[in-house]
Amino acid sequence: VGVGVGDGTTGGGNGRQLRASVAKYREQLVPSLEQLAAVKKAFNAQLESGLHREVPTDGKHMLMLPTFVTRIPNGDECGGVYAIDMGGTNFRVMYAHLGAEKSEIVQTDSAEVAIPKAVYTGTGLQLFDFLAEKIVAFMRKHPPPSGSTGPPVLGVCFSFPMQQLSLNSGILLDWTKGFTCDGVVGKDPVALLQAALARAGKTVRCSALLNDTVGVLAAQRYLEPSTSVGVILGTGTNACYVEKADRLTKWAPSLPLPAGAETAVNIEWGAFDCEALPRCAEDQDVDEATVHKGKYMFEKLLSGMFLGEVPRRILLSMASDPTVLLFGGCDKSTAAGSAAAGADPVVALKQPNVFGTPDVAACASDRTLRLMHVWDVLRRTLGVEASYAERRAVRDVCLIVSQR
Repeated sequence: VGVGVGDGTTGGGNGRQLRASVAKYREQLVPSLEQLAAVKKAFNAQLESGLHREVPTDGKHMLMLPTFVTRIPNGDECGGVYAIDMGGTNFRVMYAHLGAEKSEIVQTDSAEVAIPKAVYTGTGLQLFDFLAEKIVAFMRKHPPPSGSTGPPVLGVCFSFPMQQLSLNSGILLDWTKGFTCDGVVGKDPVALLQAALARAGKTVRCSALLNDTVGVLAAQRYLEPSTSVGVILGTGTNACYVEKADRLTKWAPSLPLPAGAETAVNIEWGAFDCEALPRCAEDQDVDEATVHKGKYMFEKLLSGMFLGEVPRRILLSMASDPTVLLFGGCDKSTAAGSAAAGADPVVALKQPNVFGTPDVAACASDRTLRLMHVWDVLRRTLGVEASYAERRAVRDVCLIVSQR
């Protein structure tokens, strides 16, 4: 049986012009081997430089922060440990019982707790008393194994801007993510948490204060000791990696370390930037619409907060270009074409975040014969019944940005 795939729904942009427009963005955003080599050279240069000198916190350079971690899990650890993960208006409490066998996890329990707005915009005392109450309740429900001695051990993952002072202490530099609790900035969150736990009648030993990249590195390192990098790809992006401690010359450990000792370095790679990074005019538009203009450019190219905005702006450019006219151009409420009755996809595309990162993922991964996942996304977000040529153009734009 011979199967021919036609253009399906009629109307909208000219297929040849759509393909030419997509090809233009592919040329700009899919890096050549030479571009990749230049990005690699600039990235490695910033990595190396940041090991030896203090880096300005200007959002344009990777900070290469010491984490004070000198013993990285290798799978031989055993016993019970509690942890909290606080990086937004939800926080998680967890218990893990590590067994005697290599990389053995005997038991895990966790609970996610929403922090009320009245708490995360109230006082620091309210916030840490709230956290302590939930932690104590979780510990009562999930006690350590019988025979355990000493106070429970708690690891604290605290993903806010921090100046690390030691493995288990630091200073909050500023609140982000909607938090405004007074009396916390400039203070040690571990000390505040331990004081709150004491008020709740619980003595706990906070063994570590770390950010989420170090947390995923440590967790995976326990399961696979060859792990050397921890990466966060979410609303934002960052990474840490395992480095020889004596190469981090800007850090002076409080105690001498044995020869060959390793540490984890928090790269803060969202601030990386270089001329060779593949960008288009729409990337500049995304940057101009942010609070931190000209900063954290690497993060703006690949993190979840921004990944939907670049394709949205590209599709808006293609729909507004009279030589392309994706979706047939403007004024769809009166003109015939590919838009659903009464819908104006160009007006819709002008709305920030109308085309989100999940939509980009759905379109980029569409492998159906008629690209019906793309059709569903466009119908839902823009009110447009796109032709096959338009669906293919949208899929390709999302794929190009994702590959970039």
